[in-house]
Amino acid sequence: LLVHARREPDFAEYADGVRDRSIELAAALVGDTIADPTIRRWATRALVTYVYGAVLEWLVVAVLNGTTARRSYM
Repeated sequence: LLVHARREPDFAEYADGVRDRSIELAAALVGDTIADPTIRRWATRALVTYVYGAVLEWLVVAVLNGTTARRSYM
């Protein structure tokens, strides 16, 4: 939802806000472990993009296996 909602005018602001907060959380987790601010900014954004993609892929695999994501995790 959050990936595709950014393209929909009615949901773009909400989706962008969730992504922004996710990036802030990633930045807090990364902290000063990356000294270069440009690389740190890229890394936090890349981390969020990767996690969103990983969750979507997990859901696809669960559907292809005929399970729910929750059941396949447990």
